[in-house]
Amino acid sequence: MNILRRFLFWLPGGQSLDGPYLIVLSLLIALFWATAGIAAAQENDIPTQPPDAERGWPIHAERCANCHGPLGQGDGELAPNLPNPPAAHGSTEYLRTAVPAEMFNVITSGRIPQGMPPFGPDSSNPLSDADRWDLIATIYSFGTPVENVEAGQLVYEENCLACHGEEGLGDGPEAAGLDTVPGDLTQLGFWFNISNQNVFGSLSNGNQIREHEYELDDEELRFVVDYMRTFSYGYADVLAALRPLETASVSGQAVNASTGEPLAGEATALLRAFTSDLNITLTMSQTLNADGFYLFELNDVPQD
Repeated sequence: MNILRRFLFWLPGGQSLDGPYLIVLSLLIALFWATAGIAAAQENDIPTQPPDAERGWPIHAERCANCHGPLGQGDGELAPNLPNPPAAHGSTEYLRTAVPAEMFNVITSGRIPQGMPPFGPDSSNPLSDADRWDLIATIYSFGTPVENVEAGQLVYEENCLACHGEEGLGDGPEAAGLDTVPGDLTQLGFWFNISNQNVFGSLSNGNQIREHEYELDDEELRFVVDYMRTFSYGYADVLAALRPLETASVSGQAVNASTGEPLAGEATALLRAFTSDLNITLTMSQTLNADGFYLFELNDVPQD
């Protein structure tokens, strides 16, 4: 039996339920609002387009990293001097219970007693609404390893796609034959008002959603939640630029500038690598071959 095919039919866009399912739905809604703590008046803060992590990354580097750290781990250069430790908002643990709409409000209004300045209209150098949402997309990308997203995509494709569709729109090939319309997993108002933990809890309660039973361990469930949340924002593997290159090569031919002839083993090629602040990080040398060529082969090369 495919699993999770009826996942989140209680999302906006699903048909109404009756009987015991209506009671369950009411309890879920009550739990959602009690946990999320989002007032209805804040719905206007939800963006009209999915925020983008790549756009938010330079904003985070410029405006947030000095306190929260370059990857949001709470280890910025100013962190030791602050009265309260900055939140490690890019950590997996933090994002497990975080609610994006609440994060947006904190970024907008700040938390002055804790040393968090506002970045909304009250700031002397405010960020636009779109910029603040892009920041949140970046923060989620910090705490969501690409391996988790890829693993979650495999679970989704095997067990959810048939009903919810390739892009999560509820238009999978089997959706038309169901009694209840599958939920649209791309609705921003849903994802930005709920935490990953709450979604995980709805899936892990006995591994059963309505009449649909499945078997997934907690790790697989968290992976699929990580993946499904990417329907609401532009995920980016922000750590890719920091990973060493597995292999790299530098090659060329040295010639006599006067005659145009190869130096043919008459000289040594020197390779130096510099960091972005012009510190030498690597030095290698090699005698040219008979045709004046050199080839440096490198492993695990830092991308800077």
